[in-house]
Amino acid sequence: MEPFIKTMLGNFLNYYTDLESRPVFEIVEEMLKWSNLYNPTRRTLQEELTEAGLAPKLISELITNQLWAEYEYQWHFWSGFNGRE
Repeated sequence: MEPFIKTMLGNFLNYYTDLESRPVFEIVEEMLKWSNLYNPTRRTLQEELTEAGLAPKLISELITNQLWAEYEYQWHFWSGFNGRE
């Protein structure tokens, strides 16, 4: 998993290195392609983690935990507007 994270973060950090030489982008697709982050947006997280060599059980746990975290965030967000505590 470490190589996967290092690659993704390294690609993302391209936006913050050498700002003068970074091109100006017309659309988001150009920006993602320039930083090598376009292809991961075309695939599921499960596909990316499988290709990175993670075990299916670990992938399942990571995705399930992420879904629950998103659900919990949404629930707390909405509960402030609908009167629930």
